[in-house]
This record gives sequence, structure tokens and C-alpha cells, in this order.
Amino acid sequence: MSEPIQVSEPRKGETHIRVKDWPDARAPWRVRTTNRRGRELEIEGYSNFKQLLVGHLVLHVGGRKPVMITEYGFESHLLTADRPEVLAQLVLCARAIATRLYDDLGVGNGCLLWQLESKRVTEISKRFPRFEPVPRRKRPRPGKRYLLWRP
Repeated sequence: MSEPIQVSEPRKGETHIRVKDWPDARAPWRVRTTNRRGRELEIEGYSNFKQLLVGHLVLHVGGRKPVMITEYGFESHLLTADRPEVLAQLVLCARAIATRLYDDLGVGNGCLLWQLESKRVTEISKRFPRFEPVPRRKRPRPGKRYLLWRP
């Protein structure tokens, strides 16, 4: 059985990520990449008793910096009660990708940074307590705050 997360660097500075049926093909929520370079993830699973695409997440990978979640969202048909579980699966997959990139290719630093609108930080911090706020002096974009997960 092949690994659900594969990373490669076909050319110097061009990192490719491939995710297929993470964490397992039998899991209720399965994550996969949607483009060739693997920066966009989508998750599918059962919602309203149908197998559907239910959410997405966008990653930024750059050099020695942490892998960063820049955007996430849900499809309109996803039940509100399922959103925390779907988001948790996407974030767990992003953490696994950050770890794999660092271990296999030396890309990033093994950490995962999450860029959020300032108003969402408190809500996300409560749901994901292992993410810690990044000090304000390192906040490069106006209106954004950052949370960091360290392995």
C-alpha cells in the first residue's frame, strides 16, 4: 500500500505534494490534493447522507519558513455540526504534510503556521489548543493574526 502523502522536489526550489485518500481510503473524511503542485487540499465525505466534496484548504510552502495555511472554507451544503470535524481533518493533514516536507526534503522547519483574520483567532485557539499565538512583532499583514503549531 502506498503512502497517502508523498512529497518530491523534481527541480531545485519546486516542491510537489501529493495527497490521496488521507488518512485512509476507508475514513469517513478523506483529504486529497487538487492541483499538480499540491498546494490546495480538498476533503470529501458524507454530509446529508451523500458522498460530497465538503471543504478545502490552501497551503503556502516557502523555503525554511513554516508551511502556512492561508485559506480554508466549506461548501454551502456542509452541515454546520460537521464543520469542526472537517476543519480538524484538514488541519491534521496539513500538519502531516509540514512534517513530511521537513523530514523528507528539509523544506520548512516542521512547524505549521495558520494565517487568520484577527476576529477568528480566539475561536480557532479554543478549538485547536496546540496552536499558539505568534507575537505581534512578527505579524506582517494588516488585519491578520498567526497561530503556530510546533511538533
